[in-house]
Amino acid sequence: MKKLGFIFGGLNIIVAIVAINILLSFWSNLRFDVTTSKVHSLSPSTKEFVKKLEDIIQIKVYLTEDLPPELKNIKSGLKTILKDIESQNSKVKVTYIDPNNNEEAKSEATKLGIQPVQFSKIKSDKFEVSNGYFGLAMFYGDKKEILPVAGDVGNLEYFLMSGIKKLISKKLPVVAISEEKKDTQSKIQILKKMIGQNYEIIEAELKDNFKLPQDANNLIIIGNKQIINENGLSELRDWLKKGKGLIAFEDKFEVFSVLYGMENKNTGLEKIFQEHDISVDSKTVADESNLIASFRTQTGSMLVKYPYWIQVLPENINRQLPVMSGINSLNLFWPSPIKIGGKADWLFKSSKKSMAKDGSDFTLDKPIIIDPMDNGNYIMGAINTDNVKLTLITDTEMIKDDFVVNNQQNAILVLNLIDYFNQDQSLLSIRSKNINTNPIINVSDNQKTIIKFVNLFLPLLIIGLSVLISNFIRKNSNNW
Repeated sequence: MKKLGFIFGGLNIIVAIVAINILLSFWSNLRFDVTTSKVHSLSPSTKEFVKKLEDIIQIKVYLTEDLPPELKNIKSGLKTILKDIESQNSKVKVTYIDPNNNEEAKSEATKLGIQPVQFSKIKSDKFEVSNGYFGLAMFYGDKKEILPVAGDVGNLEYFLMSGIKKLISKKLPVVAISEEKKDTQSKIQILKKMIGQNYEIIEAELKDNFKLPQDANNLIIIGNKQIINENGLSELRDWLKKGKGLIAFEDKFEVFSVLYGMENKNTGLEKIFQEHDISVDSKTVADESNLIASFRTQTGSMLVKYPYWIQVLPENINRQLPVMSGINSLNLFWPSPIKIGGKADWLFKSSKKSMAKDGSDFTLDKPIIIDPMDNGNYIMGAINTDNVKLTLITDTEMIKDDFVVNNQQNAILVLNLIDYFNQDQSLLSIRSKNINTNPIINVSDNQKTIIKFVNLFLPLLIIGLSVLISNFIRKNSNNW
């Protein structure tokens, strides 16, 4: 009887599994997204936006089917997102073309600016290099938007939606950028490309008697060194009174390659922020939560954890502010501490194990010793939205091409600020799904030792208990 009970029990389990699989086959699109930021699910704003489309959007995906294994997941993710978008509205038409098997499609892709990408793979124990396509084009009437290499974007849904918004918009909102350039060469090409997805960019110069472009809704000032006279300050005050946004990235110290710095002179811009309860100390923040930097020495390159290159941890980001949506980690370089008051609020801070250092010597000759009495948590980014729209961040390097390429969340912060000040928050929930970097939390040596022994002996303990319980059940089952 006991054996029959076990047999029928096993059969019941098998029948239940088969029945569940049959039922689930009727809902082949049923998925559960358990990622924290819902990376594999469309955001509510995307669904609502796509459902309201009134005209046909054609999306042509130029995709080589035979891609290397490391790109399979990206290809699968792209197809999943496009399938979900297509299911929201019959006006969205998605087609897939493999230019490697279609000469006409190859010529079409080339005209659109979608070039083949070179992939390396091992086939039949031989190293081979092949060309493949991984891009798409979106068409709306006679307008088009191109993603030359879809696999390189950090958030496919965001770029797809921003591209469609750009297609159907009659006129793009305008962002004015004032950038301190060297040799007339812009250092923020990556950031400008990302802003250009949804905004028209125009240049602004803060020279004597300057006039800000009135068709712009946001002004971004990066590393200003021009002295702003009273007429210019009056122009900026009027700008803010009109409800327009001001986003400033300013360095208190200019740091040279020898790791010595020079304090930048006041330009008058600090008066605007002081009037709205935001001011900067003439110090530099050093933090135990930092990045590895590579410096050249007489004997070659040296890799070192550099306390002035700060990695902002998730717990030091102000989650109460919607503008920080999707920001999980930021990298800053030689930032200075900010003091706030009144209606101003903080965006992000250094860790508790940080200090504000005097002077302009940023070399590693003297080790940085964090005073245990120092509470840390120095503000490095501040915002005021009390009848005004302005933000100050005490670092310009964080958004330059050389640095933002390693942490695009720095650029996403700028996009969030522009959207927020432009009163268009529909893209924030999409961008918050960007795959985030969760830095490892530093623990003491004692904690590391405890974790190591727990990992070593806990599995053995579980196995031992399982064997004892199994033997106990077996012995007692003979008596039943």
